[in-house]
Amino acid sequence: MKITSKFLAALAISIAFTSASVAGITVSRDTDIVDFAINSVDGSMFHFGVHAEGGTRAMEYYGKNVDIDTSRYVGFLGVDVTRSITLFATMGTMISEEDDFYNFNAENSNAFTFGAGLMFNLIDSDQFELLTTITRYRLQADAEVYYADFEDYSWTEFDAAITFQLHNEDADNNLQIFPNQYAIFAGPCVSVISSDELDQSSGSIFGIKGGISLLFTGNTYITGGFEYYGDSSMYYGTIGVRF
Repeated sequence: MKITSKFLAALAISIAFTSASVAGITVSRDTDIVDFAINSVDGSMFHFGVHAEGGTRAMEYYGKNVDIDTSRYVGFLGVDVTRSITLFATMGTMISEEDDFYNFNAENSNAFTFGAGLMFNLIDSDQFELLTTITRYRLQADAEVYYADFEDYSWTEFDAAITFQLHNEDADNNLQIFPNQYAIFAGPCVSVISSDELDQSSGSIFGIKGGISLLFTGNTYITGGFEYYGDSSMYYGTIGVRF
C-alpha cells in the first residue's frame, strides 16, 4: 500500500479533528436529557442496521484527474460501551466504476469491504431558547475506517465528522408508523483515502455534511444525508434498530 506524505498529514489532522471534540455511519439513539460526556453508564444497548452510500470521489492516477464513482452497501452492528460511546463494525460490498484510461481499469469493480468505528455522544440538552419548536439539541461525533481490495487497487478510507443536531419531539404521537422525533443535523467532516494506485485529490479531504433523521418510538430510525467536499460528493441512507 502506498502511503504518501499528503495522506499522513491529512490523517494526523483527521485524528486531531476527532479527538478534540470527537460520517460515517449514523448510529442514533434516544436518551434522557443528559450531558453524555459526563454522565456515563455501563453499555447494554445494541444497534443493528443497514447503510448505503454512493457518490463521486476525485482522485489522481499518475497526475491525471480521475473521478471514481463508488457505492458501498454494508450491515453494521454496534454496542454502547458507555453512555457516551458506541463501538460499531461494518461488513458488506463496495462497487467502483470508471472508464478505461492508460492501463488502469476500475469499471464495474466489486470488492468485499469491512470496517469499524466509534460514535461519541457529547452533549444532549433541552436548553435551547432561540426556537420554541426545538425541543432539544445534540452534539455528536463519529469516526470510521474501512478497507476494500479491488482487482486493480486497494482502498482504505478514514471518515470523521462532528454534527450539531436540532430535534423536534412529538410527545402526543403513540403510533409506531409515524416518527415521534425529527432531527436535522449539519457539521464539518473529513475523509482521507489511501490507495496503492490512486492518490486523493487535495480538494476532496475536508467538507461539510448534513441531513435529516426520523426516530420511531426511540428504537427504530431512518437517516438520510450528504457529504460535500468541493470536487467530490457523497449521499447516504441508514436504517437501524436498537435492541
